[in-house]
Amino acid sequence: MRTHRLVVLVLLLFVASSALFAQFKPRKDYVWARDISVAASPTITLDGILNEAVWAKAESVLVTYGTVDGNPGSGYKIMNGSGTPGNGANAVMKFLVNKTTNMLYFAVSAKDSSVGGNGWENSDGVLGGFYERAAREPNLGITLHRDFFISFVDSSAPNAGMNLTGGNLPSRGVIKAGLHVNGTANVDTTAGGARVADQGWVLEMSVSLDSLGYNANSATTDEVQMSIGIWDGDWTHGGGTSIATKNWWGNEWGNDGGGLAGRILVRNDVNVNTTSLPAYGFDAVVPNAANFTDPVIDGDLKDTVWSKVSSFTIQYGNSALRATYPTIGKDRSGNYMAKGTTAFDAGQAKIKMLFKGDKLYIGADVADKSLNSYVSDDFFDGIQVNMSVPVDSLYDKNVHAMAGRRFGMAVDSSAGATRGLWDLTGDSLFIKAVKYAVKLKPGSTVNNNTDVDAGYTAEMSIDLSKLGYGTGQTNKVVALGVNYHDYDIATDTSAYRVWWFREWPWKSSPAFLLLDNGTLVTGVADQAVGVAGEFHLIGNYPNPFNPSTKIQFRVPEAGTANVQVFDLLGRMVRETAVQVVGGTFEQAFNAASLASGVYFYRVEFVSQKTGAHNLSETKTMLLLK
Repeated sequence: MRTHRLVVLVLLLFVASSALFAQFKPRKDYVWARDISVAASPTITLDGILNEAVWAKAESVLVTYGTVDGNPGSGYKIMNGSGTPGNGANAVMKFLVNKTTNMLYFAVSAKDSSVGGNGWENSDGVLGGFYERAAREPNLGITLHRDFFISFVDSSAPNAGMNLTGGNLPSRGVIKAGLHVNGTANVDTTAGGARVADQGWVLEMSVSLDSLGYNANSATTDEVQMSIGIWDGDWTHGGGTSIATKNWWGNEWGNDGGGLAGRILVRNDVNVNTTSLPAYGFDAVVPNAANFTDPVIDGDLKDTVWSKVSSFTIQYGNSALRATYPTIGKDRSGNYMAKGTTAFDAGQAKIKMLFKGDKLYIGADVADKSLNSYVSDDFFDGIQVNMSVPVDSLYDKNVHAMAGRRFGMAVDSSAGATRGLWDLTGDSLFIKAVKYAVKLKPGSTVNNNTDVDAGYTAEMSIDLSKLGYGTGQTNKVVALGVNYHDYDIATDTSAYRVWWFREWPWKSSPAFLLLDNGTLVTGVADQAVGVAGEFHLIGNYPNPFNPSTKIQFRVPEAGTANVQVFDLLGRMVRETAVQVVGGTFEQAFNAASLASGVYFYRVEFVSQKTGAHNLSETKTMLLLK
């Protein structure tokens, strides 16, 4: 339906690095918060002194003005004044948690020779927020951003302190804070005009994880998501040239829930006595197709290798499906209705990924009953991919963070003809790196609203060696998200988009993917993106069942297999941890206490050797009583 112009967008983000072309930097988007409930003295007093023994064992994140760490979303800029700051924001953030009370403690310790402030974006302090899993933005389905703001903005008098209220979070999750200033706030000169130098300030804060929907007392890792900016207003009361800077971890600012997030990891067995922190795996593992011929980029997904790789599904309005996404994908993924109130046809996009050599391949199999050509960013049928690559010259110089680029491909009015859109036009770097094609399924047309279409398939290859990765580098890391757009015309027009991890290049958090040379695509059909080696969810039998069934899976090595079952609302109704060695296993599931209906299940495997987390595909089973 609609002049054969089906769009597949690829938005590529570029992360700064020390060289023009360099490998993706080590991840700095997460930090462990150790549990203090096991300590001899687990009590923390919020006074900004940090003299409790447990703080010495806390993990930390360094946030420094002028440093580009390669973390998507992080950056820095001058807020007021001009020139080169001689005393830019320089802070250490520390994190602890008490699993018994489910309280998170965090501190910001800033070196600062001029403590104080004088107005908006001209003061010392912090501006950030937590992403609240307990409440979601009704139109997007993503976790809400709950703000906190503690600063000298309203406290410019000599010796004044920061406003410690921090903004209101829901329930008992109001930020509580204590401040210690090493120096004299808002006094930059003596009575005789001589410059007065301070040493810095420390904010010590706490927030209830209960109010935000996180659980520090779980056997599986939970990711508390937040963003925080460190403000530094210098010499606003004399003593030197006034200049104010800020730098941030996760996201500069945004209270709509759409920003990027840093991850604070909590787990009930990670505490101040833990000698070696668990490895935190990637959000997914992309398999290596070295044993297969290269896919032909013609859009039809008929190459043998595609049948050996499993898919993940994106669908509008399916919150239960999103609840099965790995790590923070369940929180950051969402949907948006650009036109209409209900989806005429909530189509499905099944996304597959693999790599071979220096090329990443992405395939899409889309079921869609109404195909229509591209009108605008909110009105088209297509797939959007957001990927981060280390090209230094293309990041945003204003905020020293990743910039976004938009790629598109469209099926033209001539059947089989494809043309590029946006950054795939003209003589650009991307045209040399990206190949693409889409193909309508049999019986499908574009802009013909008198028939029922089947949908389309699409393929794309991205040559990473032309986007900063270097030829032959092993185990590449890419950060990306996928967005499915659907534009339907029936008795009423509806247009919506649904995203896996990231909505736009400037929105939400990407999935960190490992392109693992050792994870080979095998002859076994439906090998899932995100599972290493022979890790595979086989299925359950019997199905349908009443009241018991057995969930069968295969793992490559020793570790812990967490068998998880969800209801149609995405609520986890059962989780069973099983210690396994390499081989095939089955776990009994008894649903005697549950109501009849459809249930989703998956397996999370944590390697004993490496600590890496791998997540299987999600399957369904039917309980009939």
